[in-house]
Amino acid sequence: MKTVFARAATESLGLECLSAALKARGQETALVYEPLLFDSFRLRLPFFEPESAARTARRLAALRPGLVGFSAESDHFQWALAVAREFKRLSAAPVLFGGVHPSTAPEAALARPEIDLLCVGDGETAVCELADRLEKGRPLDGLRNIWFKRNGAIVKNPVRLETNLDALPFPDKDLFFREYPGFVLDTYSVVTGRGCPNACTYCHNSSMRRTLSRLGCHDKFLRRRSVGHVLAELGAAKAKYGFRRVSFCDDLFISDPAWLEEFAAAYPRAVGLPFFCNIHPADAGERAVGLLKAAGCTAANMGVQTVSETIRRNCLGRSESTEASVKALRLLRRAGIHTYTNFIFGLPGQDGAELERVAAFAAANPAGFHDVNWLRYYPGTAMLEQARGSGLLTAAEAAAVEEGAYRVPYGHGGHSWTPERAKLRNLVFLASLFPVAARAALRRGLWRLLPSASLRLPAIAAAALKARYRGNRNPYPNFSLAGSLKYFLTYLLRVYARRAAAPALNAARRLYVGARGALFLAGLLDARRAARYAAYFLKRNLLRRRIPGMAAFAATFACQCRCGACSSDTFREVFRDKVMDKELALARIRELAALGVPRLHFTGGENTLVPHLPDLVREAAAAGMTVFVETNALSVTEPLARELKAAGLACLNVSLDSAEPCAHDGGRLAPGCHSAAVNALELARRIGLPAMASCYATRETAADGALAGLLAAAAAAGAGAVRVLPPVPSGAWAGRFEELVLTAGDREGVLRAAAGAPLPVLDRTGLVDCELPSAYKIMVLPDGSLAPCEHLPYIFKDSEKLAVSDLIAAAYGESRFGPVLKCWPRNPDWRAAHPEAAARRAVYLPAGGRE
Repeated sequence: MKTVFARAATESLGLECLSAALKARGQETALVYEPLLFDSFRLRLPFFEPESAARTARRLAALRPGLVGFSAESDHFQWALAVAREFKRLSAAPVLFGGVHPSTAPEAALARPEIDLLCVGDGETAVCELADRLEKGRPLDGLRNIWFKRNGAIVKNPVRLETNLDALPFPDKDLFFREYPGFVLDTYSVVTGRGCPNACTYCHNSSMRRTLSRLGCHDKFLRRRSVGHVLAELGAAKAKYGFRRVSFCDDLFISDPAWLEEFAAAYPRAVGLPFFCNIHPADAGERAVGLLKAAGCTAANMGVQTVSETIRRNCLGRSESTEASVKALRLLRRAGIHTYTNFIFGLPGQDGAELERVAAFAAANPAGFHDVNWLRYYPGTAMLEQARGSGLLTAAEAAAVEEGAYRVPYGHGGHSWTPERAKLRNLVFLASLFPVAARAALRRGLWRLLPSASLRLPAIAAAALKARYRGNRNPYPNFSLAGSLKYFLTYLLRVYARRAAAPALNAARRLYVGARGALFLAGLLDARRAARYAAYFLKRNLLRRRIPGMAAFAATFACQCRCGACSSDTFREVFRDKVMDKELALARIRELAALGVPRLHFTGGENTLVPHLPDLVREAAAAGMTVFVETNALSVTEPLARELKAAGLACLNVSLDSAEPCAHDGGRLAPGCHSAAVNALELARRIGLPAMASCYATRETAADGALAGLLAAAAAAGAGAVRVLPPVPSGAWAGRFEELVLTAGDREGVLRAAAGAPLPVLDRTGLVDCELPSAYKIMVLPDGSLAPCEHLPYIFKDSEKLAVSDLIAAAYGESRFGPVLKCWPRNPDWRAAHPEAAARRAVYLPAGGRE
C-alpha cells in the first residue's frame, strides 16, 4: 500500500522516521510538500500567499494513496484540515493525522470530520501496523497509539512510546531530498533522543507528558539513542549526500554529561562537521561548553525567556537563575560558539519595565543573536490552563487554541503582540549588533522611535554575516544565508511564478483544446451539413426563431447496462423496453428536418438494439442533419457499423468510462463492456467511420490521473476524439448533487489532461447558459412524445399528439420555463425548488402551461 504524506513549510523528521519504518516493512511512501513561503515561521505575509489547499489535495489524489498522513503543528493545523477536507472530495482513502498538535489535543482533533484516524505520540510501530491492517481489511481495535471513529464515536486505543530508539531505522531523508535537495545538502537535521528532562509550562514536551499521563501511558518519556547509533546514521548519510553541517534538533542536547563525553570523543573522527544544537543554561558549564567546542559545535540556541527569576519560576516552571544564563553566555562566547538566545514577550506579569530589563540584558551580555518570540499558547500546556483559569484567555479563546483555530506563529505575534512590545523587541535585536547604541536608546527612551514592524530577518542575517566576518563560517541553526535564499528563490520560481502564470497558461490551454476540438467537429461536416448549420444560425440568432440546435432521439430505453452516470432511469420506468415504431420515428425525424434542426443524437437507452436504426440514420442524414449515435458498443458489429456508415452517420459516440476494464464494467454492471467499447473504436477506425469516445469527468478522475489515462487509452483504441462531460445529478446520480459538483480547480485538472492528450478533446465540463426557454434542445421519446431535456424528469403531457413545431410554440419561453440558467439540473437553487428532479419519477408538464 502507498502512504502519501502532506507537509507544509518545513522538513519533518517525524515523517522521515515514519517513512523509513514503512519502507522497512515493504510499504511505499511519497511526499507532497507545500512551501507556504509567505505564511510560515520564516516570513508571514499571508496576503501574498495564494490558496494552496485545493492544489495540494489534487497533488495527493494524483498519487492514488491508500493512506494519507499529516504531521501537524498548531500553526499549520488549519492548513492541514483544509487540505484534508478538499482531499476527501477527491478520494476515499483514509486520512491520518499525527504530530504535536493532534497528539496534545487528541479528542478535539479526531472530532473533526476531516480526520478519520489519529496517531497519538510515537508512530513508527503504530503506523506500520495501521497500513498493514488497512491493506488486509482487518479491524483497528487494540492497535496501540491509533484512535479512530466507529459510527461517529471515538475509539481510543492504548498509547505507548517507542522505548528502544536504536531499534528504529534511520530516517528516510530521501523523502524530503527528492522534494528539495537543499533540505539535506545545506544542513543535515537529526535528533538523538525524544522527550525532555524539564517541564516548562509553555513547551510541547510538557503538554505531551501531561497528555500521556492522562491517557494512562507511563513509559519513560526521556529516551536517547546511543552515540554509536547516531554516528552510524550521520556517517552513512554523509557518504550518501555529502552535506556540509549538522543540526541536532533535540530540545536539550547536553543534558546527559556522560552521553556528551562519549559523543565529543567520537564525533570529530566519525563525522567531523560543524554542528548546531539546543542547550539549557543550567547545563552549559565549563566542561560541557568545552566538550561542545572540542566536538565542533559552531552555533547553539539557549532559552533565557525572561530576566525575572520570579516569572521564570512561577510562570514558566524553570528554576535556573539569570546568573546561570550570564555565565553560560560568557563561556560560549569565549569558546567561539555563535549563540542564539530566546526570550518571550507577553508573559503574564511582564510589564514594560521588565521588557526594558530584557533589552538591557541583551545589550550587556553579548551573544551571536538575541532573539525574542511572542507568547503563544499551545494545547495541553500548563500555561494554557493557567491562562484559562486566571481569565487571561476566555473559554472561547482557549478552545480556539485546542482546536487549532488560532494560527499566528510565536515568531509573528502569537497571542501577545502590541506596538510598544514590538518596538522593544526590535531594540533587543539591535542590541546584538550595536550594544552601545541600544543602551543609549534605553536610557533616553529613543527606542520608542523604532518601527513596530519586525526587524528580525535583516537583524539575524546581519548577525550571521558579522560572525562569518569574525571567522565563524557556520553560525547557522539550519539553513545558511545562501541556503535560505536559494530555498526561497527555488520555490518562488518553481511554484509561485508558475501559479502566477497559471491564468495565462490555462487560457492558452483552453484555446489549444478548443481549436483541436473545433477542427475535429468541422471534419465531420460535408457541404450539406455545413449549409444546414449556417441556415440554423441565421434563423435562430438573427431571425430569433425557436429552433432546437440539437434533438436527442430516444427510439428505445432498453439497455444492457445500468450505469450510475445514466439519466435515463426516470424515462425507463415509463417506457420499459419499448422500441419506437419505425414509421412514427421517420415522421418525427422529418418534422425535425423541416424545422431546421442541424444535429440529431440517437440516445436514451441503447439505440443499436433498434432494428431499423440504419433507416432512421439514413433519413436524418439525407436531410442534411449531422447524426451521432451514442452506444455502449455491446451490440456494435462490423455489419452494423458498415451499414451506419453507408447510411450517413457522422460519428459513432462510444461510452468509455475508464481505461481500466474492471472500473468500466463495474460501473455499468455489464461484464465485457470495456472490451466491446475498445473493439468498436478499433472497428470504426478500420472501416473509416468517424468515432469518438465519450466519458464523464468527476472530481476524482480529474485529480488522480484516471482521466488522462482514459484519454490515452481512447487514442490507442482508435478514437478520433474524446467528449468529456460533467456529471449530471440525474438518474442514479440524482441524490448526489454536492459530491458531483466540479469546482474551478477540478475543471483545471480536466483542462490539463485535455491539453496533454494525444487526440482532440471536446471539454464540455464548463457550465454554459442553458437556453431551454428558447427551445435550444428537444427530446423525442419512444412513443413519439416530447421532453425538454434528457437530464430533467419532465415529459410534455399528450405531446405525442402534437407536431414538434406546435409544441415548441406552445410550451417554451421564459414565461413558462423561467429565466435562463447555467444548466438547470446542476443549479442548486433550481433543484431546491424542484425536489421532483431528485425523486427519479416522471413529471408530466402541460404542453402550454408553466413548468
